[in-house]
This record gives sequence, structure tokens and C-alpha cells, in this order.
Amino acid sequence: MYYEGGNKLKAFYIPLALLTLVLLFSLITGSYVQRCTQEWNSLLEECDNFLQQGQWKHTEDFLREALNHWEAHASLFHMFLDHDALENIDLLFSGAFAACHQQDRVELQIFLYQLNSQFLFLADTQRATLKNIL
Repeated sequence: MYYEGGNKLKAFYIPLALLTLVLLFSLITGSYVQRCTQEWNSLLEECDNFLQQGQWKHTEDFLREALNHWEAHASLFHMFLDHDALENIDLLFSGAFAACHQQDRVELQIFLYQLNSQFLFLADTQRATLKNIL
């Protein structure tokens, strides 16, 4: 298998190395997105807890913290995630802040639920599963 200067060996190992790098990148990306979404969802859960208690100031503070954390990572996510999903999250945050400023509990709960669902969707699409690979 190793003759003519190792050309046949190179023809096997170079694609294998590239495939390994792509798989490694996918695993790291999926893990990173999973960790971020867990943190965002826990911030949104705290936001909802304060909302249930009628503490609008704390609700807005946690919503702002979730948005700031999202914005800190969004530019990186634009490199490797679906842009439509990212834009949906931005729109949902805008709606959530509008509902919070109007102190509309029902609307804000809907937006928090939708944000939570969108973050879970992002994490699911980046998980290394057979469905996502194929």
C-alpha cells in the first residue's frame, strides 16, 4: 500500500483527516450551542418566575440579560447556523420587550415560550444525530 512515494497512502489519509475535522467541528459546535441554549433558557425561566410574581423590573432585567448573552453569541452563530432561525429569535426578543414594557403578562409568556422553543430547536438542529448528518 505504500509505494510510488506514498501517493496511495496520502490519497487515503487526506480525505480521512478532512472528514475527521468536519466531524470534530460539528461535535464542538453542537456542544457549544447546547451549553448556550441551556443558559438562555435558564435566564428565560428566571424571567418567567419574576413575571409570575408580578415583578416587572426583575422580569425586564433577566430578559435584558438573556438578550445581551444572545447578542454576544449571535454573530458567531451567523457563521454556521440557519439565518432564518436566528432572525426569528431577534424578532421574538423584540416582541418580548414590547410585551414587557406594556406589562402584558399573557403576551410576554407567549414570547418567552416561543423563545424557549426556538432555542431548543437550535440545539436540536446542531446535535450530532443521524437525522442531522443525513
